[in-house]
Amino acid sequence: MANRWHNVCMGRRGYSAEFKAEVLAVYETEGPSEAGRRFGISRFLVGDWAAAAGKSTTANSKASFADANLANQARRERIRSKMLLRVEEMLDRLKEPSVQYVGNGAHPIEVQLPHPPANVCKDLALACAILLDKYRLEKGEPTERWEANSDEVSRKLEDKLIGLVVPTAEAITKAASHPDSS
Repeated sequence: MANRWHNVCMGRRGYSAEFKAEVLAVYETEGPSEAGRRFGISRFLVGDWAAAAGKSTTANSKASFADANLANQARRERIRSKMLLRVEEMLDRLKEPSVQYVGNGAHPIEVQLPHPPANVCKDLALACAILLDKYRLEKGEPTERWEANSDEVSRKLEDKLIGLVVPTAEAITKAASHPDSS
């Protein structure tokens, strides 16, 4: 539709009033860039038409920015919640049995382990630590343990992480280095 209007209008000396009205309707709700893109004209020309017609855009209004800010804050809170859920899921995986495949070729041997191997524990611990660090950054908190003003929830998760990961990793490393002692 936009191209049809554009082609009809470009055959004349200027643009028709109907075309300008349609462009300005898009301008008012979506801004000059979108109106220009949709109708194949310069956003600056759209801005000139809007100024001449005394029109303003809600796309760039303070209310629109405030609405977008509220939506972004809600989105960021959902992301932070998901980050904490993933940390808990990874911590739970440290206690679950694991399967590892050994051998080469087309017939690897499946080995059942009572817990994940040390390298998986290390990767899970690292992922948890990174997520907790990013969670704190998202909340505007300090990310170093000795700084003040930490959120109690993230502090408890960090303590849980340290309390679970370190002993589990040490036990797995000990078992891996001394397989005869089990």
